[in-house]
Amino acid sequence: MKRTSTADLLRPENQALVESGLNLIQQGLSIFNADMELVLWNRRFIDMFELPEEIVYHGAPFREINLFLAKRGEYGPGDPEELTRVRVERARAFQPHYFERTRPNGRMISVEGHPLAQGGWVTVYSDITETRRQEGILKARSDLLSDRLLQHSGKLAETNRQLAAANRALQETKNALEASEARMRTITSAMPAHIAYLDRSYVYRFTNNRFRDVMGLDRDALIGKPVTDFFPPNIFARVKPAIDRALAGRTAVAEYEIEGSDGEVRSIRSTFTPEFDEDENVPGTFVLSIDRTEEKAATELLVRTKRMETTAQLTSGLAHDFSNILTIVLVNLARIGKADIDDTRRQELIRSTERAARRGTRIIDNLMTFLFRQRLDAKSTNVSAILRELVRLFRASTSDSIEVVLDVPDRKIEACLDEGAFQDAVLNILFNARDAVESAHGGGTITIDLEVLDAADRHIQVRVRDTGPGFSDEALRHGHEPFFTTKPQGKGSGLGLSMVRNFADRSGGKLLIGNGSEGGAEVRLLVPVDGFEATPVEENGPAASMPHVPPADGVLVLVVDDDPEMRTLLRDHVAELGYSVMEAGSGEEAKRLVDQVHDIRMVISDIVMPGKMNGLELAGALRAAHPALPILLVSGLPPADPAVKAAKDTFPVLRKPFTRKAFANFVAGLRQEDSSNVT
Repeated sequence: MKRTSTADLLRPENQALVESGLNLIQQGLSIFNADMELVLWNRRFIDMFELPEEIVYHGAPFREINLFLAKRGEYGPGDPEELTRVRVERARAFQPHYFERTRPNGRMISVEGHPLAQGGWVTVYSDITETRRQEGILKARSDLLSDRLLQHSGKLAETNRQLAAANRALQETKNALEASEARMRTITSAMPAHIAYLDRSYVYRFTNNRFRDVMGLDRDALIGKPVTDFFPPNIFARVKPAIDRALAGRTAVAEYEIEGSDGEVRSIRSTFTPEFDEDENVPGTFVLSIDRTEEKAATELLVRTKRMETTAQLTSGLAHDFSNILTIVLVNLARIGKADIDDTRRQELIRSTERAARRGTRIIDNLMTFLFRQRLDAKSTNVSAILRELVRLFRASTSDSIEVVLDVPDRKIEACLDEGAFQDAVLNILFNARDAVESAHGGGTITIDLEVLDAADRHIQVRVRDTGPGFSDEALRHGHEPFFTTKPQGKGSGLGLSMVRNFADRSGGKLLIGNGSEGGAEVRLLVPVDGFEATPVEENGPAASMPHVPPADGVLVLVVDDDPEMRTLLRDHVAELGYSVMEAGSGEEAKRLVDQVHDIRMVISDIVMPGKMNGLELAGALRAAHPALPILLVSGLPPADPAVKAAKDTFPVLRKPFTRKAFANFVAGLRQEDSSNVT
């Protein structure tokens, strides 16, 4: 069987394969030859030191790269030429070494170098900032340990690191005896992936030392033994078709999950690349296996987050749009059925109804690709298990500068709730905490805890605390309202806490927001342990019996709605009741008209409108300036919506879709109120 040498791997036809493999490494890697020229590197090496592409190329002098870094301050103060000269002289008599240093940007790196038997050297650069930060946290929290024990632990840790470096140096010395494979083994040992070679009998003929790191299985001495000795039968059945395709001359990929010796399930991707001999036969296949567990979790969380954001944006306008459509259809049908309407007007109403129906069809088409829960599906749910899984996914979306702490009791905690809606609510709270911590300090701590409150009505409480700036006074007052956000334009929809509040209300629970005693925000989500009952649907219209209503007598009514068709429908409806009508397409325009036209005796406005002033804000401004002016608000939002709840505290609210009779009853009620105020 033909053996693959380093020279073979670096041939043009194999260069892309080698570079692709090196780019999977999380560490930076560079290889210089005996002439101190750059012969191999990976993308992480360029990114870590922010090197311009023009100085990183095959044959690039070691001195040129080091001079660029010295001028940029990478090696501290001093003359860049002198700093570079020292490093070049040291490299000429290169010895195996390991050291750590802090870069100008504050990141800590370790540098580990090994000479190559044929001349030159290979260097691996690792970002150890997070490791050192965790060690610092451990030391800070170890108040009960004596100073001697801390010092001894530090010495042991340093000794272990030096011993690990020494072991790697010994391994490289041993590999140097096999000159034809020295560089190959150096590269593969530094890669965070399992690299192997299988012959046509599925027997390992080569492997690096990453099998246990990637697969999570305690296996030794793979070389000379078949794959079936190390993988469970179900896993081998998954990868065998891919191996067979590679042995048939085609590159193949297999993805599978495997349970490690520690009990954790890992997601693995193995790529099988055939080796061709001089006669174009395939004696075996190269294997590259990487652990995709964190990548898969991050992708899953990203997809879920995007689905949540898109669904929230789509459904937030859905109720409003469909309420408008149904109102137009119902009222137009009622008008078409009247005997005294002329044919021209009837045709106009028919066309208006058709346009509304087509608009509804377009909305349905857009909605079909999304999962939308019309009602909460409550069932017994293991809340503690859900939180553990959510936090695992959430950690994958945070940077290394954010610490996520989970405090969940060891016992199983169950509650009767909608699992999907609960997960969405908790993730919204976590995302807000992450954004707050990142925007304020670039990093910090997010703490999630779970407990059962044994009051008269037992609730579970999920509490999320962060070390961010906390809620402002304005956010404490309006944070749970739709579209309210303190984030920059385009960075948030303002629907996160509103959605959480909606879930809490519909579940019979509570959403409480505040600031912690030591700073930072604190959000508490309370949900009944024993479930909830559905909120009854409200009926439109006031009481059936109406008092005596004075005649319209051409009283001037202002109709306000941003939707032209809805505004026309309201205008015609008001006119049919005997009133004179004016129209406004926005809250700002309506405010100007009321201030300028003193004959306006009633205002009918939609709540949801774009611009600087929505319907509720318009009603508040008019009530402050004209306390006796009757105001009717119209909305297609659900009864539990915070905007509708706030409106009902002060104004009558007519929900869409409504019938002509309900509309007439509301207007009559307002007219009676106006008559009472006048008398």
